[in-house]
Amino acid sequence: GSGSSGGAACGSRAPQNPQIRNTMTATIRPSTTRAGVEQVAAAAMSAAASAPRLNGIIDAVKSIHREYGVLGFFRGFYPRLIVTTPSVAISWTAYETAKSALAGHI
Repeated sequence: GSGSSGGAACGSRAPQNPQIRNTMTATIRPSTTRAGVEQVAAAAMSAAASAPRLNGIIDAVKSIHREYGVLGFFRGFYPRLIVTTPSVAISWTAYETAKSALAGHI
């Protein structure tokens, strides 16, 4: 048949909910997706254009110190430490275990 449930199951009818319909058409039409990518790219270029231009390491250091103070040089330090510490611990443990095994001490 050509019943309404058969047509909906086959995708011949658009969903009644506009949010679902818009989501479905956005995934089907590449032009809609391309427009979204272009908007993101334009926003990124705008942010980059408004960012201050730095001329070398000395200028960067002065800019960080002026804007954030001494603590600005340590931004992101603790998250990086939390990520790096387990990795280094595993690497050193593996190294020492392999070194002992090759030396015949296990």
